[in-house]
Amino acid sequence: MRVYFSTIVLLSVATLTVVAQQIPPNPCPSVFQYLTHLNGNVFGQIRIPYDGSTTLNLGVNVSMKGYYTNNQGVNLRIELNTPGQDLIEQKVNTLLYSVYFPFQSPIPRITSIIFNDRQYCSGPPELLVAGEPGVTSLWAGHKYFFQLSSSGSSPSVNRFPEVIVIEPPTERPKYKPKPSVTIINNPFLNNNIDVVKEPTQSDCGVAKPFFVPLILGGDDISDGMFPWLAAMFVVKGLGYDYKCTGNLISSKHVMTAARCIQFYKVQIVKTEDILFVFGKSNILKWATNGAVTRGASKVITHPDFDPNTAHGDVSIITLNRPLEFTNTISPICLWDGTNTIDDIIDKKGTVAGWGVDKGAQKAGELSLPVAKYLDMPVVSQESCLYSNLSYLTITSDMTFCAGKRDGNGPCVGDSGAGFMMLKNGKYYLRGLASMILSDSNGKCDLANFVVFCDVAKIKDWVNNAIR
Repeated sequence: MRVYFSTIVLLSVATLTVVAQQIPPNPCPSVFQYLTHLNGNVFGQIRIPYDGSTTLNLGVNVSMKGYYTNNQGVNLRIELNTPGQDLIEQKVNTLLYSVYFPFQSPIPRITSIIFNDRQYCSGPPELLVAGEPGVTSLWAGHKYFFQLSSSGSSPSVNRFPEVIVIEPPTERPKYKPKPSVTIINNPFLNNNIDVVKEPTQSDCGVAKPFFVPLILGGDDISDGMFPWLAAMFVVKGLGYDYKCTGNLISSKHVMTAARCIQFYKVQIVKTEDILFVFGKSNILKWATNGAVTRGASKVITHPDFDPNTAHGDVSIITLNRPLEFTNTISPICLWDGTNTIDDIIDKKGTVAGWGVDKGAQKAGELSLPVAKYLDMPVVSQESCLYSNLSYLTITSDMTFCAGKRDGNGPCVGDSGAGFMMLKNGKYYLRGLASMILSDSNGKCDLANFVVFCDVAKIKDWVNNAIR
């Protein structure tokens, strides 16, 4: 059995500059959809009926205002998401592709989708107007060849091109500030404590005593209300930018979404550039009693992580120094029950993080200064899949869906936020916020369910990672 894989990218140009980000009109919603990760990145998804052919030849054409050239790295990238083994064994009815755009502003407009010489989508290009920015047309092709299985068992097939695996450093390099930079000016670096206390069963999952019932739509969190909540920052220039929400699971380990750190097998955020803030709900408030910061010394990502879905969307970060537990800093309990979804359907969990609300999302913000929380019920896999066909491509046996579909829930900035379930007075970590569908404007569509990575399915992997 032979497999051939090739990707072709061509570029044609007409003249100048960039327009503001927005989701263009979609001429073929039955074949193509714009989707949004919780990290805010927009990508395209193509669904083509499969006719049994052993040659798959897809061509995609897009149009966008502005002047771009190949040496700017402006490439359209297509990936086949349908497993090769399923194609070889003819277990496929629909082919699934992802289309990754060269950048997020402007989002390209789909003008043509052709598969095996048949046109499945056709739409108008961006309008070329005298005196306004020109129009660039991008075309990408994806070809895949294979032979059908003759014996019922075939060699495995790689779905994606080989990538370089970057191993995280085992120790954080010493910080060497530039002459004009002083650590004193960093609002987050304070109250570093070296005393270590390992968690016991009685330490984990205990919310602050003044915890009150949840309010629909989310309410502000007080310092230490959920003492395992961690704000993840990443170095940018001479400062730090908020990135994701994390969950303290031991005195020296934080669990968050893999997509915050890694793309396929490549770690895109340097370990030494990660900073966590604990015991602080307002991440813009300089002085907070009891707030503590820690860097990272190691990152471990689940080997099955697929950035196109919520499958395996888990990373565990080892802190550069252990934490002392206080009334505002303590871990959440790891899940200790069964890992079947049936046991949690219709039960509520709590989600907390610094992701945007409706007002901040409309204003184009990527996070809130003060963390919020709300409750969400778990729904069955069938209810999730039947509600929108797009869930077929972003869910798996390692995910679950939750939400009320009432416009409230996790959004951009909430990647990695824990799905916390209360049992016998303690909170247990069941899942991590991973993905949500986007509306026609590229915003979080909370009229749909939120997809969580089910960490209960990987308890053994988690326990091995934190040993």
